[in-house]
Amino acid sequence: MDMMTFINLTWSAPLQIILSLIFLYLTMGPSIFAGFAVMVMMIPLNGVLATQTRKLQTKQMKEKDSRINLLNEVLNGIKVRNVCGCHGDVCSMHSCHRVKLYITA
Repeated sequence: MDMMTFINLTWSAPLQIILSLIFLYLTMGPSIFAGFAVMVMMIPLNGVLATQTRKLQTKQMKEKDSRINLLNEVLNGIKVRNVCGCHGDVCSMHSCHRVKLYITA
């Protein structure tokens, strides 16, 4: 579905770049080539930064997933405790075991 949106960029993006360079050249003269050269030299840097961002985002999502799984387990434990009506020593043993489990994990 997104391909139909971006397929127009295959012909319109180069056309827009060429037209903007022509209009800038007519306005400012040959000094625009310095700016264009800087833009072209920044393309590899943009690729490296995008790769690093993707890696960091993947790592962040894994951390979020583990945090959400832990929260779901805690909430399910609370639901079980409330449904069973467990109080006193049973709950303290259960919570102590669970705390040890989470500390070691």
